Amino acid sequence: MTDEQCTRCGHENAIWVAHSPLWNAVMRGGCINGEPEFNDMVCSACFMELAEAKGLATKFRVTAEEINTPLQMTTPSGRVWDDKKWLWVED
Repeated sequence: MTDEQCTRCGHENAIWVAHSPLWNAVMRGGCINGEPEFNDMVCSACFMELAEAKGLATKFRVTAEEINTPLQMTTPSGRVWDDKKWLWVED
């Protein structure tokens, strides 16, 4: 977490990123030099709400660039996690 707060809802803002062109569409009216809403400091939940309310994006997913522990990639039934499909698949 960071010491910064979302300027829309006031909650603590975790470190996260959005695809820059999508950020600009949601937060700057579609222009890279547009006037930033909420001082360009919103949490991921507020960003998703704004994107959906504006009809710009839906069906978000969470990923991590750094995972600091081994993850189970196979279920007890033998299905395997497929990173490309983002689904458990039969081996």
